[in-house]
Amino acid sequence: KKKSSLFQAHIMSSNTVEERRLRPVYDAIESFDYKFAIKETNKILKKEKKNKLARCLRAFALAKLGRTDEAFDLCKEVQSEIPLDERVLNMLTIVFRLINEDEEAQMCFVNAIKKKPNDEELAVKLFYEYVKSGNVKKQTIQADKLFKQFKKEEYMFWKLVSTVKIGYENNFYFRLAEGIIDKNKKILNFNSTESM
Repeated sequence: KKKSSLFQAHIMSSNTVEERRLRPVYDAIESFDYKFAIKETNKILKKEKKNKLARCLRAFALAKLGRTDEAFDLCKEVQSEIPLDERVLNMLTIVFRLINEDEEAQMCFVNAIKKKPNDEELAVKLFYEYVKSGNVKKQTIQADKLFKQFKKEEYMFWKLVSTVKIGYENNFYFRLAEGIIDKNKKILNFNSTESM
């Protein structure tokens, strides 16, 4: 059974009841039939008012139809419930970015990390949200937090690269990047492409 290519990351790999219920929504979105996607999510939400993923998919379709205020309100409603499900978080951030609400997309992961502070995957996704929005200072801080918490060399490289990026705006950060290299010579392996 073929899955919709654009959203296959958001669909469960097994043939679950939720997947079967959401299939027409994903297919409608893949076909750019956003009105039909809304109709299908309405059917689901009549039975399951709190289905977070269905509400996110509805918000996506609304945003694609230019109904951004409705999409925003629906996403804020889901965001306030502090979801931890990866599919829900991914759809929320997609919709928030689609309607130019990058900070709201970031807040989805900030809130989730407060609930699960030791979840490395959530922390990495927050870093990527900062990268996508071009918030270099926050991505530098997040890379530093990742390194301090999880002690992986790649996170030190992320901090270094982020610091260098800020250096193009303020030369002080180039000196700071040099300091990072000097202080962490034992950690940083510039011969390893894997960590970079």
